[in-house]
Amino acid sequence: MTTHQTVCQMIVDDLALVASVSHLVPQPKSFRARASSPSFFVQPRAMADLSQIHQALVEDYRESFVIAAGQLLAQPSWNLEATVVLMHLNSGGVTIGPVRSLPLWLEHLPPELDVFVRLQEQGVSFEAAYAQCLAEQGQEFVDACETAKQNKPLVTHDNLAELTALSQKGFAREPRELLALAQWSDHVSGFLVSCEPYR
Repeated sequence: MTTHQTVCQMIVDDLALVASVSHLVPQPKSFRARASSPSFFVQPRAMADLSQIHQALVEDYRESFVIAAGQLLAQPSWNLEATVVLMHLNSGGVTIGPVRSLPLWLEHLPPELDVFVRLQEQGVSFEAAYAQCLAEQGQEFVDACETAKQNKPLVTHDNLAELTALSQKGFAREPRELLALAQWSDHVSGFLVSCEPYR
């Protein structure tokens, strides 16, 4: 294994997010997926435990949810300005803003690694995925591996698209639901919260 392959394997080992809203995707080593009702998480927890954690977080950040739900309910239709809540669990802070800001708030993989991650999710071996991406992208792929190793990304571009779609899905529900994200130091979980209790 070359140095670049080692760096890329370390990214896969260190990357700490699951990219699944409705399906189980096999992942190598510590980059694991778990099926869930729309949620991103890495720690192996029972669904009941994750649901309880999310419920407790909503209660802890209630004031923020009142503000965010009010903003979301005031929006006449869904667009990229739809309100989301990001809870920074390490600092206790919270960010309320538009879904379009997710790429600015969440450290994400360089786009050059998206194909590599998709291949890994499809069960392609590390070596084969690496070889394919290196052949297709060359030095850009190697540079992206280096960048990702330094930045410790939590999500992929596909994850950002899934979160955006989840926001849109929640907006269309009755009663309307707000996208909430919980960011730990090594992973992110996303879930929908009904706006009804916060009217």
